[in-house]
Amino acid sequence: DELAALVVRLVGDVLAVQGDGAAVHHEGTCNGIEQGGFVIGVTVFLTAPFLLRMFNDDPAVIAFGVKQAHIQPLFYCLLAFSHCMAGIMRGAGKAYVPMTVMLICWCLIRVTYITIMVDIFHEIAFVFSSYPLTWSLSSIVFLIYYLKADWTNAFKKKA
Repeated sequence: DELAALVVRLVGDVLAVQGDGAAVHHEGTCNGIEQGGFVIGVTVFLTAPFLLRMFNDDPAVIAFGVKQAHIQPLFYCLLAFSHCMAGIMRGAGKAYVPMTVMLICWCLIRVTYITIMVDIFHEIAFVFSSYPLTWSLSSIVFLIYYLKADWTNAFKKKA
């Protein structure tokens, strides 16, 4: 969250001073955050049994934790991407866009998906898979908006 706040401040400051296209300069920051998410995800994926034993020795608990750690962490880079895109949009004065995307993808779609799938199949894997699914969906929506919308010029017009 602190890194996302940093992106908001950087983009907002640069757009306020330089205007159109200035947010592109902060793609390197987002790329670094995404790579960090990937490294953390791979580390959690590979070390899950050891990490989980630090908190609980019950084999059933560890089995569930490892199952989750073999689904979600490899998608942390998409979570980081969504947060970076949300930070860029908020920094450009478009806070409504990330709020709407995250509420729809991470709340409405995720809860609906979990409710339907768990009711039908009674498998915890559907809960675990709902996170990467909705992170992927929000990343796609943010990428489309970032590439197609005229969000930097809209900020310039307000200033």
